[in-house]
Amino acid sequence: MEELDAAKKSEKALVYYTAKWCGPCRMIAPVFDKLEEEHGGSISFAKVDIDEVPEAASKDGVMSVPTFVFLHNEDVVSRFSGANRDQLEASLDSLAAK
Repeated sequence: MEELDAAKKSEKALVYYTAKWCGPCRMIAPVFDKLEEEHGGSISFAKVDIDEVPEAASKDGVMSVPTFVFLHNEDVVSRFSGANRDQLEASLDSLAAK
C-alpha cells in the first residue's frame, strides 16, 4: 500500500487501522479526517483497512480496531486501540511537538 509506505517514511506519521464493519471505527473516522485536515502539512496520515491489507496489520501487531500508531523517524513512539477522541488528539499533539 503506497499511502502506508509513504507515511511510514515521513518524519512524523499517524497510521489508523480500521475496518468497514467496525462501529467504533466509523464513530472516530470523522475525527481522524478533521485532524488530517488540520495537521496534514506537518504529519503524514494513512488509513489502512485491515480486511484489505491484512499483512500490514499483522506486521504492525494490530490485534483490534481502531488502532492508531504514531511514528517519528520511522520509529513507533505511541500507539493505542479504541475510539478515544481525547487520547487521539493528545497523542497527535505530542507527536506534532517532536
